[in-house]
Amino acid sequence: MTPDADSAPSSPAPGGRVLTVTAGPPAAGGTFVARHEGRVVFVRGTAPGETVTARLLEDPQAKADARFWRAEALDVLEAGPDRVPTVWEEAGVDGVGGAEWAHIALPAQRRIASEVMQELLRRAGVTSFPIEQVQVEPAPHDADGLGWRTRVRYAVGPDGEVGMRGWRSHEVRPVGEDPLSAPAVRALRLGEWTATEGTEAVDAV
Repeated sequence: MTPDADSAPSSPAPGGRVLTVTAGPPAAGGTFVARHEGRVVFVRGTAPGETVTARLLEDPQAKADARFWRAEALDVLEAGPDRVPTVWEEAGVDGVGGAEWAHIALPAQRRIASEVMQELLRRAGVTSFPIEQVQVEPAPHDADGLGWRTRVRYAVGPDGEVGMRGWRSHEVRPVGEDPLSAPAVRALRLGEWTATEGTEAVDAV
Protein backbone atom coordinates (compact mmCIF):
# COMPACT_ATOMS: atom_id res chain seq x y z
CA MET A 1 0.00 0.00 0.00
CA THR A 2 2.92 2.29 0.67
CA PRO A 3 6.70 2.10 0.43
CA ASP A 4 8.69 1.77 3.61
CA ALA A 5 9.02 5.07 5.41
CA ASP A 6 12.12 6.09 7.27
CA SER A 7 12.22 4.95 10.87
CA ALA A 8 14.56 5.45 13.78
CA PRO A 9 15.32 3.45 16.90
CA SER A 10 12.57 3.50 19.46
CA SER A 11 12.74 4.56 23.09
CA PRO A 12 10.56 3.59 26.03
CA ALA A 13 8.03 6.03 27.51
CA PRO A 14 5.24 5.80 30.06
CA GLY A 15 2.09 4.51 28.41
CA GLY A 16 3.78 2.91 25.42
CA ARG A 17 6.88 2.58 23.30
CA VAL A 18 7.77 5.66 21.26
CA LEU A 19 8.82 5.37 17.62
CA THR A 20 10.03 7.88 15.07
CA VAL A 21 8.19 7.34 11.78
CA THR A 22 7.32 9.12 8.57
CA ALA A 23 3.65 9.18 7.60
CA GLY A 24 2.54 7.92 4.22
CA PRO A 25 -0.91 7.66 2.62
CA PRO A 26 -4.20 7.87 4.52
CA ALA A 27 -6.01 4.90 5.99
CA ALA A 28 -9.61 4.53 7.06
CA GLY A 29 -10.39 5.91 10.49
CA GLY A 30 -8.45 9.15 10.21
CA THR A 31 -4.98 7.64 10.56
CA PHE A 32 -2.00 7.55 8.22
CA VAL A 33 0.18 4.62 7.23
CA ALA A 34 3.77 4.50 8.41
CA ARG A 35 6.24 1.64 8.69
CA HIS A 36 8.67 0.71 11.41
CA GLU A 37 11.11 -2.14 10.86
CA GLY A 38 8.82 -3.50 8.15
CA ARG A 39 5.64 -3.40 10.23
CA VAL A 40 2.66 -1.22 9.35
CA VAL A 41 1.81 1.43 11.95
CA PHE A 42 -1.44 3.40 11.72
CA VAL A 43 -0.67 6.82 13.19
CA ARG A 44 -3.21 9.36 14.41
CA GLY A 45 -2.41 13.07 14.60
CA THR A 46 -0.04 13.36 11.68
CA ALA A 47 -0.31 14.14 7.95
CA PRO A 48 1.25 12.82 4.72
CA GLY A 49 4.99 13.29 4.53
CA GLU A 50 5.49 14.27 8.17
CA THR A 51 8.11 12.80 10.44
CA VAL A 52 6.83 12.44 13.99
CA THR A 53 7.47 10.69 17.24
CA ALA A 54 4.49 8.44 17.94
CA ARG A 55 3.44 6.48 21.01
CA LEU A 56 2.18 2.95 20.45
CA LEU A 57 -1.23 2.10 21.86
CA GLU A 58 -0.36 -1.58 22.12
CA ASP A 59 2.41 -3.28 24.03
CA PRO A 60 4.78 -4.31 21.21
CA GLN A 61 5.94 -7.38 23.14
CA ALA A 62 2.38 -8.57 23.72
CA LYS A 63 1.53 -7.76 20.09
CA ALA A 64 4.78 -9.05 18.60
CA ASP A 65 2.92 -11.17 16.03
CA ALA A 66 0.36 -8.51 15.09
CA ARG A 67 0.16 -7.48 11.44
CA PHE A 68 0.05 -3.82 12.42
CA TRP A 69 0.27 -1.46 15.37
CA ARG A 70 -1.64 1.72 16.21
CA ALA A 71 0.02 4.87 17.47
CA GLU A 72 -0.64 8.50 18.26
CA ALA A 73 1.71 11.29 17.19
CA LEU A 74 3.36 13.12 20.08
CA ASP A 75 5.78 15.57 18.49
CA VAL A 76 6.19 16.77 14.92
CA LEU A 77 9.84 16.62 13.88
CA GLU A 78 9.25 17.62 10.25
CA ALA A 79 5.87 19.15 9.45
CA GLY A 80 4.15 18.47 6.15
CA PRO A 81 2.69 21.12 3.83
CA ASP A 82 -0.88 20.30 4.89
CA ARG A 83 -0.46 21.05 8.60
CA VAL A 84 -2.17 24.10 10.10
CA PRO A 85 -2.90 25.18 13.69
CA THR A 86 -5.54 22.83 15.04
CA VAL A 87 -9.12 24.04 15.18
CA TRP A 88 -9.78 21.92 18.29
CA GLU A 89 -7.10 21.64 20.97
CA GLU A 90 -9.11 19.05 22.90
CA ALA A 91 -8.85 16.66 19.93
CA GLY A 92 -5.06 16.51 20.19
CA VAL A 93 -2.86 13.99 21.99
CA ASP A 94 -4.92 11.97 24.50
CA GLY A 95 -7.94 14.04 23.48
CA VAL A 96 -11.42 13.34 22.20
CA GLY A 97 -11.96 11.21 19.12
CA GLY A 98 -13.85 12.19 16.01
CA ALA A 99 -11.65 15.07 14.85
CA GLU A 100 -8.52 13.27 13.72
CA TRP A 101 -7.79 15.84 10.99
CA ALA A 102 -8.33 19.01 13.03
CA HIS A 103 -4.70 19.97 12.32
CA ILE A 104 -4.95 19.54 8.53
CA ALA A 105 -5.93 22.32 6.11
CA LEU A 106 -9.50 21.93 4.87
CA PRO A 107 -8.66 21.58 1.13
CA ALA A 108 -6.16 18.87 2.08
CA GLN A 109 -8.78 17.13 4.24
CA ARG A 110 -11.06 16.88 1.22
CA ARG A 111 -8.23 15.66 -1.00
CA ILE A 112 -7.27 13.02 1.54
CA ALA A 113 -10.89 11.93 2.02
CA SER A 114 -11.15 11.56 -1.76
CA GLU A 115 -8.06 9.33 -1.75
CA VAL A 116 -9.58 7.16 0.97
CA MET A 117 -12.83 6.77 -0.99
CA GLN A 118 -10.97 5.98 -4.20
CA GLU A 119 -8.88 3.32 -2.46
CA LEU A 120 -11.99 1.70 -0.95
CA LEU A 121 -13.65 1.56 -4.37
CA ARG A 122 -10.47 0.21 -5.95
CA ARG A 123 -10.25 -2.56 -3.35
CA ALA A 124 -13.92 -3.37 -3.94
CA GLY A 125 -13.16 -3.93 -7.62
CA VAL A 126 -15.35 -1.12 -8.94
CA THR A 127 -14.81 -0.69 -12.68
CA SER A 128 -18.09 0.82 -13.86
CA PHE A 129 -16.70 4.38 -13.81
CA PRO A 130 -13.32 6.11 -13.42
CA ILE A 131 -12.56 5.95 -9.72
CA GLU A 132 -10.43 9.08 -9.98
CA GLN A 133 -13.61 11.07 -10.62
CA VAL A 134 -14.77 10.42 -7.05
CA GLN A 135 -14.02 13.65 -5.21
CA VAL A 136 -15.17 14.99 -1.86
CA GLU A 137 -16.69 18.43 -2.38
CA PRO A 138 -17.80 20.99 0.21
CA ALA A 139 -21.45 20.98 1.16
CA PRO A 140 -23.49 24.16 0.60
CA HIS A 141 -22.64 26.87 3.15
CA ASP A 142 -19.65 24.85 4.35
CA ALA A 143 -16.86 27.28 3.65
CA ASP A 144 -14.82 26.57 6.79
CA GLY A 145 -15.82 22.97 7.55
CA LEU A 146 -16.98 23.87 11.06
CA GLY A 147 -20.30 23.95 12.89
CA TRP A 148 -21.94 21.16 10.89
CA ARG A 149 -22.76 18.54 13.55
CA THR A 150 -26.43 18.92 14.39
CA ARG A 151 -26.67 15.66 16.37
CA VAL A 152 -24.07 15.09 19.04
CA ARG A 153 -23.87 12.41 21.73
CA TYR A 154 -21.87 13.33 24.80
CA ALA A 155 -20.54 10.71 27.18
CA VAL A 156 -20.84 10.90 30.95
CA GLY A 157 -17.96 10.05 33.25
CA PRO A 158 -18.07 8.32 36.63
CA ASP A 159 -18.44 11.62 38.50
CA GLY A 160 -21.14 12.96 36.18
CA GLU A 161 -18.77 15.01 34.03
CA VAL A 162 -20.06 15.50 30.48
CA GLY A 163 -17.60 15.18 27.62
CA MET A 164 -16.60 12.86 24.80
CA ARG A 165 -14.70 9.62 24.78
CA GLY A 166 -11.06 9.66 23.86
CA TRP A 167 -9.75 8.14 20.66
CA ARG A 168 -9.93 4.36 21.03
CA SER A 169 -10.70 4.87 24.72
CA HIS A 170 -13.64 4.61 27.10
CA GLU A 171 -12.40 7.51 29.19
CA VAL A 172 -14.43 10.72 29.08
CA ARG A 173 -12.38 13.76 28.04
CA PRO A 174 -13.19 17.51 28.07
CA VAL A 175 -14.63 18.90 24.83
CA GLY A 176 -13.84 22.60 25.14
CA GLU A 177 -15.55 24.72 22.49
CA ASP A 178 -16.33 21.76 20.21
CA PRO A 179 -16.06 23.73 16.95
CA LEU A 180 -17.50 20.95 14.77
CA SER A 181 -20.92 21.14 16.46
CA ALA A 182 -23.63 23.49 15.22
CA PRO A 183 -23.85 26.87 16.96
CA ALA A 184 -27.10 25.90 18.69
CA VAL A 185 -25.41 22.82 20.15
CA ARG A 186 -22.32 24.75 21.25
CA ALA A 187 -24.54 27.34 22.93
CA LEU A 188 -25.73 24.66 25.36
CA ARG A 189 -22.15 24.32 26.68
CA LEU A 190 -22.85 20.74 27.64
CA GLY A 191 -19.19 20.16 28.40
CA GLU A 192 -19.67 22.30 31.51
CA TRP A 193 -22.62 20.29 32.81
CA THR A 194 -22.66 17.67 35.52
CA ALA A 195 -25.15 14.91 34.76
CA THR A 196 -27.43 13.39 37.37
CA GLU A 197 -26.51 10.02 38.82
CA GLY A 198 -27.27 7.13 36.48
CA THR A 199 -27.04 9.17 33.27
CA GLU A 200 -24.97 7.34 30.67
CA ALA A 201 -25.09 9.84 27.80
CA VAL A 202 -26.48 13.24 26.83
CA ASP A 203 -27.84 13.73 23.31
CA ALA A 204 -28.03 17.15 21.68
CA VAL A 205 -30.27 17.32 18.61
